[in-house]
Amino acid sequence: KEFTTRTVEGCRITYRAVPMDDEQLYGPSSMEQLPFPSPRVLSGCGVPEVTPVLERLLPHLDRGVLLWVAPEGVFAKRQCQGRVYWSGPLAPNKDQPNKLERDRKS
Repeated sequence: KEFTTRTVEGCRITYRAVPMDDEQLYGPSSMEQLPFPSPRVLSGCGVPEVTPVLERLLPHLDRGVLLWVAPEGVFAKRQCQGRVYWSGPLAPNKDQPNKLERDRKS
């Protein structure tokens, strides 16, 4: 699914909506929230055995991943407990996934 944010602050990819009262913990409250599809919706894609696995993993993404654009480039910050990996033309490792470290801008 394609998503375009309309806020300067960017967006947060998360499992569920986060409280907007603690910007220190959750980031800017004006960020658009982009929720992951529910595991039940994804099970309709022909692989029903992934539903229980996703139901155990997604709560670890509760604080989400922040994404925003600045003049220097596109940035991401992992705030959740779950491990997040990325790849792209500027990735340090081209032959393997690159871990997005928690609470560190990349």
